[in-house]
Amino acid sequence: TAVGSMLYFYAFTDANGSELWKSDGTNAGTVLVKDIEPGPGSSPSSDLMNVNGTLFFAANTTAEGNELWRSDGTSSGTYMVKDIAPGAGSSVSIYNPRIAQCNNIVFFAADNTNSGNSNNALLWRTDGTPTGTYKIEKQVGNSLQTFSRPDDYNVFENKLYFTTKSSSNTKTLWCYFTDTD
Repeated sequence: TAVGSMLYFYAFTDANGSELWKSDGTNAGTVLVKDIEPGPGSSPSSDLMNVNGTLFFAANTTAEGNELWRSDGTSSGTYMVKDIAPGAGSSVSIYNPRIAQCNNIVFFAADNTNSGNSNNALLWRTDGTPTGTYKIEKQVGNSLQTFSRPDDYNVFENKLYFTTKSSSNTKTLWCYFTDTD
């Protein structure tokens, strides 16, 4: 994934496992961004997405499980956005780690029950900060509607379209209107 003049990708070495790297197209300019899972363990789990010069991706560590991360291309600027499933449990499903971007907002499926099971995932959004990362809920009558098992993200005319799947595997198409913040 290109961000500015740099290309970001996952690469494997015996010393670091599979981790996030960047390159300006030269040997000297091809470097490890951060060893997220220190040592020979590997951390990547999803596609990389450029959101206005910030890289978003899901990464898996032994200590925090599979969570949403961001990077500005430096080691100190590469960090977990929020530990949604505290501890070693995974919030971002390893079965559906995809993310979408619409109007500077990143959307992803996450499960705060520590199961890492895509059947428990709900739609979340983030602006890249812990306080700006939350589950999307809509008031319907006297209760809050959540969006379970979100998938098939598509952006059209500044709206996020996605599907949800019920426990009986019935898919429903939704449209989420976002602000430009």
